Amino acid sequence: MLAFLVPSTAPLWLDLVGLFGSLVVLAISGDQFVIALARISTSVRVRPTVAAALLGGLGTSIAELIVAGVAAANSPTLAIGSLVGSIVATSVWPWR
Repeated sequence: MLAFLVPSTAPLWLDLVGLFGSLVVLAISGDQFVIALARISTSVRVRPTVAAALLGGLGTSIAELIVAGVAAANSPTLAIGSLVGSIVATSVWPWR
């Protein structure tokens, strides 16, 4: 169940290649996200700032929504902890 906590038996160079590859994919996908967002805002005739605030905020909140859904399906206690953690994080760091 917690297989991600087990240390990897792969060689270090393989882990570094995986890390570098992930960073490349992240950079390319971030660039494509911005390009797509600009096209969407142009096609809907909305200012790019408004589109970025709405779609960018939605895109970053999807992960938290998925985690909360999985937590609620598996354990009500974990779901409550996720909810409380989200409220605390939003209250302590309001610029998030």
